[in-house]
Amino acid sequence: MLPLAHASISFYVSPTGNDSNPGTEAAPFQSIERAQTAVRTRTNTMTNDITVVLRGGRYQLADTMRFDHRDSGMNGFQVIYRSFSGEHAELSGGHRITGWTTAKNGLAQANVGSNRFRQLYVNGIRATRARTPNAPEFSRLLRWDEATQQIVTRPHSIASWSDTPSVELIIMKQWTQNNLRVESFLERDEGLFIQPREPDRTKAFLGHLYLRLEAQSYYFENALELLDVPGEWYLRVPTEEVFYLPRGTEDLSQATVMAPHIEQLLDVRGAAGNPVHHLAFIGLTFEYAGWTEPSEEGFAVSQGDVIDHGTTPSSGRVTAAVNFTHAHHIQFERNTLQHLGGTGLVLHTGVTDVQVVGNRFRDLSGSGIVIDSLLEKRTIDPRFVCQNILIANNLITDIGLDYRSSIGIFAGFVSNTSIEHNDIHDTPYTGISVGWGWTDADTLLGANRIVGNRIYRVMTTMADGAGIYTLSKQSGTIIQDNYIYDLLRSPWAGNAPISAIYLDEGSSGITMANNALERVPLGIFLHRASGNTIVNTVGTYEERWGAKNNSFQLDPEHSLDTVRSQAGLEPTFKDLHSIE
Repeated sequence: MLPLAHASISFYVSPTGNDSNPGTEAAPFQSIERAQTAVRTRTNTMTNDITVVLRGGRYQLADTMRFDHRDSGMNGFQVIYRSFSGEHAELSGGHRITGWTTAKNGLAQANVGSNRFRQLYVNGIRATRARTPNAPEFSRLLRWDEATQQIVTRPHSIASWSDTPSVELIIMKQWTQNNLRVESFLERDEGLFIQPREPDRTKAFLGHLYLRLEAQSYYFENALELLDVPGEWYLRVPTEEVFYLPRGTEDLSQATVMAPHIEQLLDVRGAAGNPVHHLAFIGLTFEYAGWTEPSEEGFAVSQGDVIDHGTTPSSGRVTAAVNFTHAHHIQFERNTLQHLGGTGLVLHTGVTDVQVVGNRFRDLSGSGIVIDSLLEKRTIDPRFVCQNILIANNLITDIGLDYRSSIGIFAGFVSNTSIEHNDIHDTPYTGISVGWGWTDADTLLGANRIVGNRIYRVMTTMADGAGIYTLSKQSGTIIQDNYIYDLLRSPWAGNAPISAIYLDEGSSGITMANNALERVPLGIFLHRASGNTIVNTVGTYEERWGAKNNSFQLDPEHSLDTVRSQAGLEPTFKDLHSIE
């Protein structure tokens, strides 16, 4: 007689359930935390997968959902958190704003209590923080005054604005961005001299002079007097009031107006010696998370979303809504990350054997996916390495909406990482960036794959980036069968290069093959990049600052038609384009 198959275990959760229930389909729990507790009692004796099924609806999170080693699948089986088939479970860090009243000049206003936020959404549409000039325009600053550490702009009406300490001066600096809170200003004949608050001021004047140029693009943000077009908003912190100018026929008494009230929705965090493993999240929506650090100490980027902290050189990252640290055998599939005030997903440190497949990232203030936030060239402890990661068939669009140096997919010192068949478009800076360190020495980097991606309408605001960008030696890395097109330099960008593929400082040991590059300012830019092989990748190219020993091979009969037709999402995932 054959042994009986072990029955799988499922717990059910519903926004209308009750945590006193047994967690069955007929009597579900109400909270994910209650299901998490139930799962932990079963994992040590697992003989099959355990699934937590979330019924459709909004799960209002009061705090970050936290998972650790106790939530791991055991005995080779997975613990799976997923939406009920055909339904959408929405994990929200937002707070709904109600009680709107009419103010002067057609504005609506409401009390928000102690909540502080930098994003506002009306009926699922991101509103614009009040600014001048109005989006998508910028102004041009006159110069940086190095002696006084002030920024000089043309004369402005800033003196008539109320709540000046809340005003931010936002400057595009080639591939970086500064958000500088205004401390004081002085009108002179030669212009308006603006002194930023600290530590913003120190951050702004750190680094290379070539990032502080005349005529750089800027705008002012966050004053009530700037609220002059429908869809703009302003938060007056001292009185705990938000003001909004409705669009068209919007009725705020009926509208769903959301503001984020927590910064991280999901934190899966193991330890180096005790990682989280065999855990899956499938078909969930993560939305309405914020990030308020720029309101507290300004915002300055060194590159990508690596930011400066305080007044001494130190680096951090834009906060992510979903974070994995010291985790392996993780599945993150068919999820949606949207309406976020920071980055979408971070695979931080010690993350291996992870699959990020078929997810949608849209309407994000920061980057889409970030791999390796430790950014260490070497580590004596292999438990801290990020490797054996698959990032495939993800749709990444409309990111970097607040922090324009953000990247669709960023990977630091990674190895054996595959970035395949993703569709990335409408981003202000680089589509895919792999590598860190600006070095031709051996590091943890190596043998990565960037294959079959479709990348277009990136680099819409910034300069010195590309559809695909690399840094440092990474022998065995392949960039192949990607379709990169329709890159157009913004009039507000700096003068640094913009190209389809950009091999930057120290990039070596890389093979580029069969990439289709069309309607781009420059096809391939090699900047202190040596010993790379370019095969059947046709387009203009430039070698600069010691680039050498790069070989070019071309088969005149080779066709790129297959690359154009097969790049981007594979057939099983093309439905991501139409999901609402």
